[in-house]
Amino acid sequence: MSQSQRGILGFLAIGAAGVGLLTALCIWCVKYNVGWQDFTIMLLLALLMAGLCGIVRLLAVLNVIKPASKKGAILAILATGSLSAAFTFAAFVINTRDIKRIHSVWGRVLTGEMYFAYACIILSGGALLVNNILGYLELKEANKPPPPPASYIGTNQYS
Repeated sequence: MSQSQRGILGFLAIGAAGVGLLTALCIWCVKYNVGWQDFTIMLLLALLMAGLCGIVRLLAVLNVIKPASKKGAILAILATGSLSAAFTFAAFVINTRDIKRIHSVWGRVLTGEMYFAYACIILSGGALLVNNILGYLELKEANKPPPPPASYIGTNQYS
């Protein structure tokens, strides 16, 4: 898989993660009006980091970033993608606790939309993992030394 294909696939993955996080945030905050609790703040932070990662990914895919700063862009992708994954995991853990609390303490019936929001958080975490794996592969390729010029291939340059 070439670097441009990895960049496009990473951009699609971060876009899918952003849509999933936005869907979960809208279901919990707008539909059920749970307010700004701890897991909704984590979802919002994850969405903001995913958006920033998506912007850097888009700039990298469109070749707006100069080759000299390509490594820095890849590190920015990894940093924002990892932060988004960490906030998504924290939201997942807190939401798991709150789903149990909603059912047992508050006596509310869990609806299909609540489970759908929960599934959106899980799928967003998977898409963020794909984005981070592709970022690590891009970083690994960026650290390779450049190939030798064609005139040196097959010759002994030190003789």
